[in-house]
Amino acid sequence: MRAKDIECKLKCILTGLEEHRAQLEKVDKAVYMMLKGKALNIRQEYESETHAILSKAVKLNPKLVEAWNELGECYWKNNDLQKALNCYEGVLKSTKDKVALRNLSMVLRQISTTPEQQTKNICSSLAKAREAVELDVSDGRSWCVLANAYLSLYFTASLQPSHLQQSLAAFVRALEDPKMEYSSDLHYNYAMAQRHQEEYQSALKAFHRASVLDPYWNAPKEKSQYLLKYLTNVDEMIKHKGHTKPRKIQSMLANIKPHHLGPFRDHSSTKSLEFNELKPEKNTGCILVGKVVCNIVSEEKFPFTFCAVDTSATCFAVTVYNMAEGKGFIIGDTVIIPEPYVHCVEVSFQEKEIAFRSVRVDSPLVLVVNGRLLSAATQSPLQLEVYRKKE
Repeated sequence: MRAKDIECKLKCILTGLEEHRAQLEKVDKAVYMMLKGKALNIRQEYESETHAILSKAVKLNPKLVEAWNELGECYWKNNDLQKALNCYEGVLKSTKDKVALRNLSMVLRQISTTPEQQTKNICSSLAKAREAVELDVSDGRSWCVLANAYLSLYFTASLQPSHLQQSLAAFVRALEDPKMEYSSDLHYNYAMAQRHQEEYQSALKAFHRASVLDPYWNAPKEKSQYLLKYLTNVDEMIKHKGHTKPRKIQSMLANIKPHHLGPFRDHSSTKSLEFNELKPEKNTGCILVGKVVCNIVSEEKFPFTFCAVDTSATCFAVTVYNMAEGKGFIIGDTVIIPEPYVHCVEVSFQEKEIAFRSVRVDSPLVLVVNGRLLSAATQSPLQLEVYRKKE
């Protein structure tokens, strides 16, 4: 239905252009070709006709910035990223243009040959996005591109919480632009960032908003359903201690030995606390000792989540980010979490009320399992998933 609506409106625009073709071509043929190509470019797939029209527009007027931006979009759809990049860089050699800067920022993040080159491109992408914002600080689309650039930097290269915070702040600025309030992809990407930050209530609301704005787009609905199912499952497993029998739990706890503390065994300055003794957020100078009672299965690959019981048999959930696929823990493993970061989850959504406290771990490399630190092979960067629609 949505595709039919777009085609109907496109037909009206093309008919109008054709009716005034002679007059428009007399004034500026290059602009006429650009307008026609721009209209056709609204279609999701690459079309050679659109490419030919836009190519003619830039030949007629090599300084027509909007035509170059649309031609770059055309190359992009055809997965010819280098030619798309050339279009945007060509524009920027003659003028500062926020659309070219935004598009160049996005294309750079998709071009990579080696991990080193990918990191370099993401840093360049971030710089271009910043330039776009500086040209017009009120443009929400530029803020959105900047937010996604920070997300890419966080996931791919830095894993620094400050970059995630900067991404969320940029999303908030993007939403201050009244035009962006109706951007379904902005709300979707914002929800993805909020989900990673474990701000689940905000994430669910943003997924819902994206779904309302584009009812024919299934991704926001699916992500919302998966997240709600995941949270319900975690809440259930905590309440029932992973459905592990009390006698089994007592047996596991009795099996905790001093050597399970690994490098923390002889640290007199490190205090071992039970889960209920921990304060919200980071608990410096402390460790939390737990026995794994279950792993949480979810449609989403991250975060890796398990439930454990502490020495008082209190059950809690642990979310581990950047865990390599196929790696994890088995029931009965003794896990030591240094400086545990406690997160309070409260969700009220679609007649569901969910509330629990969990421990967030940003890298598996800080964990001690059965007396040993985990190896580098257990860590792998997350795959960034954001969505971009045609402006």
